[in-house]
Formats: sequence, C-alpha cells, structure tokens
Amino acid sequence: MIAVLLFFEFAIWMACLLHCQARRQLSVLQPVTILLAYHFLFHLMKPALWYFFDHNHAFEYMKFYPNEEEATNSILISIVGLLTSYLGYTFFFSFSNASIQRRLAPAINGARVPSTARILILLTLTVSFIAFVQRVRGYLGSDEGFQLVQDARTGNFGFSQGSGWWFELSSAYVFCALYLWMASRFSRSWTIAVCVLGSFWLTLGSSRFVFVYAVITGSILFVLRSGFNIRKFLLLLPFAVMLIIAFVVLGQNRAAIREMVFDTSSTTRPTDEWKRVSPLDTLDMSTFEVQTAAISIVPRLTDSYTYFTEHVRLLTEPIPRALWPSKPFGDPIKTIEINRFANMVTLSTGWYGQGWLSFGLVGVVATCLIYVMLSSFILRTLLLNIGPNAAFAYTVLIPLHLQWMRDGVLVSVTKFTLFLTLPAIISAVVGRQSSRSKSRTALARHASDSSRHPV
Repeated sequence: MIAVLLFFEFAIWMACLLHCQARRQLSVLQPVTILLAYHFLFHLMKPALWYFFDHNHAFEYMKFYPNEEEATNSILISIVGLLTSYLGYTFFFSFSNASIQRRLAPAINGARVPSTARILILLTLTVSFIAFVQRVRGYLGSDEGFQLVQDARTGNFGFSQGSGWWFELSSAYVFCALYLWMASRFSRSWTIAVCVLGSFWLTLGSSRFVFVYAVITGSILFVLRSGFNIRKFLLLLPFAVMLIIAFVVLGQNRAAIREMVFDTSSTTRPTDEWKRVSPLDTLDMSTFEVQTAAISIVPRLTDSYTYFTEHVRLLTEPIPRALWPSKPFGDPIKTIEINRFANMVTLSTGWYGQGWLSFGLVGVVATCLIYVMLSSFILRTLLLNIGPNAAFAYTVLIPLHLQWMRDGVLVSVTKFTLFLTLPAIISAVVGRQSSRSKSRTALARHASDSSRHPV
C-alpha cells in the first residue's frame, strides 16, 4: 500500500510540475517552484529512502517506529498539503517568469543607495557581525556568548540571554554585504567582500540555512543582472555542487568546516549514536518522519491539538528575557506535549505537519491556504511596487520559503525576513525621509516665492 501511495504521490507531483511549466512558472524566481522542490526532497524522496532502502535514522532518534497505517496516513497528508498549497499558488500568484524578470532586472541593475543609507547599512553590518561573534562564542562554550540551554518544561532549546532576536541579528551581516554588492553594480571589491563574509559564516557559523539563503539570493541577483541563459546557469553548477556538499557535510557535523580549518574536534553528539546508511540518512531531512510521528500521536495520545496557539509566539518572542526572566523557550501556550511520546527536540514539523498539529486535516488545509495567501500577498506587493529595495526583498524571500516549509511556524520566517531584508528596509526608510524632506523644502520655497511675488 505504501509503495502504491508513493507512486500516486509522485504522479500528482509530476502533474503539478508539468502544469507549472505550462504556466511558465517553473524557475528559481517562483515560490511554487520552491514548493515543488521541497516537497520532492522531503515528502517524496525521504519516505522512498525510508521504505525502500531502510533510511530510518530520524525514527531511531525519535524512538518512534511507524506501522503501515501511520506511514500511509502521513503520505495522504503530504498529498493533501501539496494539492492545497499548489492550487493556492495557482490562484493567488499568477506572475510568469518573464513578467517577474521584466520587473526585477531593471530595478536590480539600476540600484542606487544614498550615502546616509550606505553608512547605516555598514553600521548594521558591523553590529550584526558582533552578534555573530557572540553567537560563535556561545556555541564554543565561552561565557561571553549566548549559551544554548534546554527548557525543562518543554524540552525546547533556547538561549540563556536576550530574546533570541539579537542572536538572529547575527545573520544580517551577510545580507548587508549582498545589498551593498547589488548597489555597487556588482563591483569586484564588493564581490570579494561578499565571498569573505560568506566564508566566515560557512566556517564559523552553525546555521547552514543562512549560507544556503545567501548563495541562492546571490545567484538570483547575478542571473538577473547578467540575463537568463543556459551558459550562465552552467557557470553556477559548480557553486550548486559545492553548496549541496557543504550542506550535507554540515548536516552530519555543524562544526565540520571549523574543525578542518582549525584542526580541532568536537564532542560526539547524541544524534551520532546510530550508524547511518548514507549521508542522506540524517535528521536534517526528517520532515516526513516528524510529520508521521505528529499525525500518529496527535490527537490520539494528546487528546488535543494546538489550535493555532503556536503563533502567539509572534507577540512574546521579541520580549527580552531581561524583562521576562521566566519566559519559556518555544511556544508560550502549551496545549499538548508531544515530546512525552516521541523525542522531537530540535526537530521541525514542516508546513503540513504544523497544520496537522494545529487542528488535524482542517488545520492542514487552513495552514496551507493561509500561508500561501500571505506569501503571495507579500510577493505580489513587492512586484507591483518594484524598486531596488523591493527587488532585493523579493530575491531574499524566495529562498526563505525553504525555512517556512521546513519549520512551519510563522515566527521563524518572520525573524529571518526582518533581519535578512534589513538593509533594504533601512534604505527604503532613508529614501522616504529624504523625499519628504525635499518635498517640505520645495513647498517652503514655493510659499516664500509666492509671498515675495504676490499675484
């Protein structure tokens, strides 16, 4: 039954892919393409690897071993999530590749940044790099950094200082450099700066996704700048291979590159206790496994759903821990405790799985539709009000859909969106203030001329 369902799911995915191509929406510029790519990797390839090749490391980590009925239910939910999300994008976001390119390319090629905005962005780059250094110190165990601790109540990991927002600010410096690279018309000096700062993150940082987002954003900017053609894509293939290798290597050990550079070794993690069949047998590709456990446990064992209360975290997350010392790590309202039945600490539920936790099948459909509508509204607004800042924000938000589909919670993508688009926000605010100042000056001069020369 599982094999039949997997082939059926693949047929549905292929039909969506062909329909997407017919609508001229199959490209890295489209959120629906990110949806199809993510679904193939995490909801098709991973269950196939588990079922046909016994890749079960994530299930062993969770201490959860599904039966055929539980795996079948999870595959059915994946199919519902794919169809709902794809049809939502088909209805709410109808821009073709050509129309998006016509809007983005001129805005990116003609990007300018006022001197005031440039100074503020450079200052933000410096401050965020300081946050990055503190982040690295915390991971290395230094008292000067943010310490990663576990909440005894929820089992969730968080940081012993701050609200977590200062910690996430550490990712902004790479994107400040990318913005200034775009505004400099891709000058050689800023090309070198972007590569150096990105290498710092890859070598010392502990979040591979920021590196992935930076590479995808930089690639989109480069392709839009130079024009779409097959030769440009072939030039990017070596970078794509390097990206995949780095992602897999860091998936096995977050400090792998740091250890190679500094000739050090890290302590063995609990997740390394099981022998992997291959690098693909990893927790970083465990969206299907976590979803399967969630569907089996909730509400059968928990007697309840979350009823969308996880999104209250949007309001509580920005509050500094200095003002709220007892602030819980993770969701402030807990209607269920799924870790009592499976070890899902540090794992992400995914877009569809979070919908199930919210309110079962109804929650899956509602979550997919709401997320697609919200995503489409933001991207459509940026395209209809296009300029260098909106174009940069658009290129950043496209790869961020990977984070959204992986975590399934609004607060994650909200934090990343805020900090990764921060240089565009700064430039837009400075530009608006400058325009208002010029308007006031022009009005004042007009009023002065009118009083001097009455009609």
